Amino acid sequence: MISSMTGYARQIKETDWGELTWALRSLNQRSLDIHIHLPDQFRPVEAQYRRKLSESFERGRIDASLLFNRVSARSETNLLDQSVLTSLFAHAEEVQKHSPDAASLSIAEVLRWPGVICIDEEPDEAFFEFTLQLLDESIEELAMDRRREGDQVEEIFQDKLKLFKSSCDEARKLVPEAQQSLRDRINEKLEDLDVEVDPGRLEQEIGLALT
Repeated sequence: MISSMTGYARQIKETDWGELTWALRSLNQRSLDIHIHLPDQFRPVEAQYRRKLSESFERGRIDASLLFNRVSARSETNLLDQSVLTSLFAHAEEVQKHSPDAASLSIAEVLRWPGVICIDEEPDEAFFEFTLQLLDESIEELAMDRRREGDQVEEIFQDKLKLFKSSCDEARKLVPEAQQSLRDRINEKLEDLDVEVDPGRLEQEIGLALT
């Protein structure tokens, strides 16, 4: 079975903490190259995510992104880090000076900026374990997508192979006729020149001419 190196998978689950989304994309590459994109609070378990991916795939570039949107009930106790906000707006103002056409930051973009929201309560270990389970499901979906694309490639390859074999069979049928035609033309020339040639050597030359 052929397995493609390209594919895509996306798993979304709602939890008590909020919505989790794993998005995996696989591209062609000889060696295995894993890139993981995570919110800051998931960095402590990045090594476990990477190990799962490396154990599941042998080749290709794997881009894995984990998105986490908290539910509003959990967000009511969040605080804004004023120092991070001040720094963010200062940088945004600097960008505007150098590039007046640059779009301004939206409220949603500001709130998603790393460190802007101070969380007074973090997800527990069971929650992080759930992200690992969701990654397993995403990996399985990606593997299925790669196999599905591999099946399509194999089908195309088999069709091309059948066409090639059919062409070879047709060409093989024409060989005796082509040999005889060439033999007749050579014999005619030899008769005109009144030259005798070893029959074995003649057949050898005819064979070479048609290869």
